[in-house]
Amino acid sequence: MNSKSNALIGLCFAAVFILGALQGSRINTIKKDEVFYRWLISAGTQIPLTKDERIEFERGANSGRNVTDPMDDELFTAIDDLAEGYLPEVPIDPESDISQITGEPYSKLIRAARLGSAALDDKIWEMATAPEFAEQTANFHTYLSTNRLQSASAAFSLSTLYQGEEQQAQGVGVTSMFFGLRKVAANFLWLQVEDFWHEGQMHRMVPLMRTCVALDPSFVDAYLMGAWHLAYNIPAALEFTPEELKEWSERRQRWMGVREHWYFAGVDLLKDGAWNNPRDFRLYFDLGYSIYENKLEDHENAAIYIREATRQWHELWVDRMYYLVLMRNGQYEESIEGWEYYMHPDKGGFPGHLVGTRSIKTNKAFLAEARSEDAHECADAARAFSVEAAKRGDDAEAQKALAAAVEFEQLAKSEMATARTMWDLLLGQGAGDTLALSRLALIDSREKWRNGDWQVALGDLEFASYEAITYYEDLSALTMEIKLSISEDDPGYEDLVFTTSERMAIERRGRVADRKDVTKNRIRRITCDYIGE
Repeated sequence: MNSKSNALIGLCFAAVFILGALQGSRINTIKKDEVFYRWLISAGTQIPLTKDERIEFERGANSGRNVTDPMDDELFTAIDDLAEGYLPEVPIDPESDISQITGEPYSKLIRAARLGSAALDDKIWEMATAPEFAEQTANFHTYLSTNRLQSASAAFSLSTLYQGEEQQAQGVGVTSMFFGLRKVAANFLWLQVEDFWHEGQMHRMVPLMRTCVALDPSFVDAYLMGAWHLAYNIPAALEFTPEELKEWSERRQRWMGVREHWYFAGVDLLKDGAWNNPRDFRLYFDLGYSIYENKLEDHENAAIYIREATRQWHELWVDRMYYLVLMRNGQYEESIEGWEYYMHPDKGGFPGHLVGTRSIKTNKAFLAEARSEDAHECADAARAFSVEAAKRGDDAEAQKALAAAVEFEQLAKSEMATARTMWDLLLGQGAGDTLALSRLALIDSREKWRNGDWQVALGDLEFASYEAITYYEDLSALTMEIKLSISEDDPGYEDLVFTTSERMAIERRGRVADRKDVTKNRIRRITCDYIGE
């Protein structure tokens, strides 16, 4: 082979090398644009979850990332402002595109991201590559590389394969990430997770699950099954932590035992999955119902995330579970409205739906009870104000407050009568309806207690606890409330008896009496000037 042939071969190799480098650079550019585009979609879809409902989505903060000086809000706001003049008109859905705080429609970018239209998605992709957004694009990649974005979705990192033996992915080598084999590697890795589960080696599952979804962030089933293992299967073998031994978590804003830490591990995995797959309803539903509702009994967060599931394409049963959680969270009006829409014949609904019909009546009964309790509080507050005004010598204000107290008491009785009628109706329609039975027992017992017949009230509650054992907790709570309100000066005090379980509950309360409360949003239907904020 002569020198001319050698030179030609060398030029060919050089050309291939240059073309490969250019192609590699182009692929890297496309990948960077895609990362930015995915972040725009995810942030636009979920920003209302963080700001409007004022619930911390916890994004990267709760997935163990060490984020300092986060720039998520500032960056998204800058892009959002520019997008108003860049995006075409986006329709406004009055059901889901209006801020519950400001009453104004969300921005174009948020509406476009949440709508999921192919044409609008194409426009958002243009944004990710447009010169007008070059500065924001550069800022995004700078913040991403310096770990200043809480909301960035999970990205695979080579370092995760070298964090110690317990962190390594079984059977996955560095070469698996090349030649488009990452998804294949993730599937093989999930088979290993399943093997560990059936072998009972749950401690070895967790690092593999994390690596699996890092290899393939669109592997939704891995997020769902992984969260199920974390929040259900692993904690099932653990003892409950006594309340007095739980520790306060500033990050979670709740008292935490060992089981709660596993529940939130499942929460974190699903939230990371939602950032990677913002339009898959299953991630939001499992997050809201399977963990927040069933495990943490956090109805407020459950309602927020299931609501987001209903905004995506979803199965009909998601709506039904959403209305159930709304009721449990005390959002009776919204639950009634949802069921009425679900059953409306002109809107493709299901007229005469048995569960829907019963649920509407149940919500109306709970709503009447809630209004009655609000009116009672206003009556008590007005009466107390009247006494104080009389002491100050302000007879006019005292009489005004006393008249208001009478009106509130009448309203309370009227609303409770409505509730009683609804529960009686439900009890008559379904033999042995334990919910209606327990609510009637609570209504009657509370009224007798207010009238001074606390002994009769306790007897009724004890009888009802056998008849409606499913709702024993509610009946027992009122029983304790009545017993603890009785003083030594009250007639019949000497006959008051605390059961062993009640004495133990009182002791447990004493051990945690000085703890920080977990505040819940109170929904008031009736307001008055005599109760402060």
